Amino acid sequence: MNKDLQKKIDHYGICITEDSFLEDKTIWVAYLSNGVVAYQDDHRNGQREPIAWKRLHDYCLKEEVGISSLHIKFRSNVIHITHPNSEGHYFSYGILKDMHKSEDEKYYVCGTLLQDELNYTWYKTPELTQKHSTKRKCAESDFSDKKLILNNKNP
Repeated sequence: MNKDLQKKIDHYGICITEDSFLEDKTIWVAYLSNGVVAYQDDHRNGQREPIAWKRLHDYCLKEEVGISSLHIKFRSNVIHITHPNSEGHYFSYGILKDMHKSEDEKYYVCGTLLQDELNYTWYKTPELTQKHSTKRKCAESDFSDKKLILNNKNP
């Protein structure tokens, strides 16, 4: 990796090494159009922005980089999120509360943008079992909340 690219990666706080901090965690892995592989490292000490997807969003927007492919994983369970005609990738956290259970169920909500329609699935964490899938029109909040990263540019 050249020094200029490394400097930009460091500036945005993009994790490019799968290290012990990520061990036994459910994470996303994004393969970028410039050849960089980014790993989710939420709440790593020393980061101004604790959420890695938001850091990745800023990097992709400012440096005009897209996501070539995306997957989520927990140990050996890997789920590919990418669609070959994807215009962008979506990531969010989800939570469901059942009044008959004492604990909340936590989810990764991941998908792709195809012809202005978000196609996404809820995956229960950490094991990544699929809960349900849905489609909806893209909303302004998907951009303002930094949940959607477009392959070409972000508004």
